[in-house]
Amino acid sequence: MGLNINNPEKKITIIKAGGNMDWKGEKLMKIYDEKFEKFLLRETDDYFMTKAKEWQESMDCYQYIKVVAKHILKEETNSDFFYQMQTKPKLINIVLDSAVTR
Repeated sequence: MGLNINNPEKKITIIKAGGNMDWKGEKLMKIYDEKFEKFLLRETDDYFMTKAKEWQESMDCYQYIKVVAKHILKEETNSDFFYQMQTKPKLINIVLDSAVTR
């Protein structure tokens, strides 16, 4: 049994069947891009800037590299499940920039 939501004004159909969501039609990503993703990226940057400083002060180089690698994998996995695919490389770049480059 699935959920079928039709909205003729927006020309979209969302079908939920077997645990998967399938979006058919035009995606209007303005709210995702301007509100959610912008906020997510800013908060992620702030978080990893703070964590990187804490890790640098409390870990040796080997431990630091391991924890950064772990968090990169975590962000990749979270991106696959929760975000639009264009968000994933942005998040990974933030982790690398915050924890390695700066």
